[in-house]
Amino acid sequence: MTLPGCDWRFAPEPLDEFRAQPFIHRAEHSLHVRLVQLLGEWEHLQGWHPIGDSGFKTQLIHKVWPEAMPRKKKAEPLADRRRGSFDLVVPAPSQLRAATLAQFTGGRIRCALPRARLP
Repeated sequence: MTLPGCDWRFAPEPLDEFRAQPFIHRAEHSLHVRLVQLLGEWEHLQGWHPIGDSGFKTQLIHKVWPEAMPRKKKAEPLADRRRGSFDLVVPAPSQLRAATLAQFTGGRIRCALPRARLP
């Protein structure tokens, strides 16, 4: 199984599990839960990281994160455009350190990698 923009080498377990038990995840959200579980086992993704100079901290693994910019629609003004969302995001600690609390809470931190588009 290959998805453009995805590298399953980081966690082959979901693919191996799917091959053995194709109904282990009834819905997409179940797979997200499993990915979060696997990512949470990595020591360098654990712990809390500072959000700018706000004095607050957050975890690195986030479920449902808004796109930083509204999607481009035909003739809609920028103010009327809706933002989509990513199912799972792991911002870099440096992105969190450079962000303001308002950017973090509003989901205005840009992802380091471009969004992968499925054909």
